[in-house]
Amino acid sequence: MTPETRGLLQRGTIAVAPAAVMMALWLFTGESYWMLFAIIPSIGGFALFVSPWMSQSAGDGMAEFLYRPSVCEAPRAPLAQVDKLMLNGEWDAAELLLTEAATRYPNDTAVWPRLFKVVWCELGDVERATEAHALMLQVVDDTTAWPRLSRLYLLFAEDRLGLGPELSRERSAVARRVSVAWRARGKVRRVRGVLAVWAR
Repeated sequence: MTPETRGLLQRGTIAVAPAAVMMALWLFTGESYWMLFAIIPSIGGFALFVSPWMSQSAGDGMAEFLYRPSVCEAPRAPLAQVDKLMLNGEWDAAELLLTEAATRYPNDTAVWPRLFKVVWCELGDVERATEAHALMLQVVDDTTAWPRLSRLYLLFAEDRLGLGPELSRERSAVARRVSVAWRARGKVRRVRGVLAVWAR
């Protein structure tokens, strides 16, 4: 027996069994509503037996409706290529991909440590590091994550700058950027609140 034939018989059994049970109950009890109940599994069995791709599509659609990965689980950034570039020491290319990943997947906790490490420890570029931190404040909607990510950023800055005046200036710059971002978010919330009241 070929796998195709075996699959056809299995689908046929699944399709026929529920309807057969309902019809047997109708014959033994004489109650007509059992025949009505047989219609439901018959319809599903027909789709399963005659058109399995249709039943599979319907099942996939129902599963996606009941369990939505985009809602239940935050999407993860594809970082395999980034890790390969980092292993090969291609820091500029890695920084470019990480900046794009941070923009598209801001809630992926694996992106920001890599980005901050590259811009500070490998490139040692203060301008790029500033841009990376500003990007974090721009795209990460969860403001409660800002302090943690900013501390992580400063840890990599400390590895590069040491415990000197440069690190103190960087800490002050980070505090200013966070403060400005907080005020900007507050203005946006106030404007949205006014528009919501006006729209009522």
